[in-house]
Amino acid sequence: MIVSIFIYALICIISILILHKQKNTFERFLMNCVLLMLGIISALYGLLTSITLYNGKPIYLKKPIIFSLLFISLLLVLMLYNMYFIWKDVNSYNKNKNSIKNYIYKNRFSFFLFVIIFSISLVIFSYGFIYYIINNLPPSIALDLKDNFMDNGERKSFAECVYFSAVTFFTVGFGDIVPRGIFFLGIILLEMTTSYLLTIISIPIFLSILIDGLRLEKKEKK
Repeated sequence: MIVSIFIYALICIISILILHKQKNTFERFLMNCVLLMLGIISALYGLLTSITLYNGKPIYLKKPIIFSLLFISLLLVLMLYNMYFIWKDVNSYNKNKNSIKNYIYKNRFSFFLFVIIFSISLVIFSYGFIYYIINNLPPSIALDLKDNFMDNGERKSFAECVYFSAVTFFTVGFGDIVPRGIFFLGIILLEMTTSYLLTIISIPIFLSILIDGLRLEKKEKK
């Protein structure tokens, strides 16, 4: 347990240091996106490998699942944090010699919309994958996931798990699929928290972009 926490903390510190060394706001954001993608791929691939290399002995997945989701959540929050600074600097990109920054300024609404959709998609598919593992692994293989399942424990397809993740993310409620088990409910609460953070950060940015756009239109008419 101590070794796992140490490794997780070390990875987090290294990621933060890499981002901190990037002086340019836009470059820091791009580096954050790369780290987020690599973090998600490595975390989920690690879980998948531990299952596919099953050698007949029981495996314990609670800690790997928690560390994977915390790592993904940390990188996502850092990306949103960096996106906030891009939002603050985006007006300075006007008439910038850098063609990429100029393009971002002209298409800033589309740029931030893409970032939000990208972030939401990553969260939904990542949690959908985790739900798929928790629900479908037999209790004889994953001993510590016993009594954590959907509905009556019937096997769910990956598409159904992604759907359940999307319902949890957007509505924070349950209907046709009901989760069971304390650990399962804890993971769902983490996804709800992530959804809340995305919402409170993205809405002010979009409103600011729309207001700035209206101001520019009024100035041009005058």
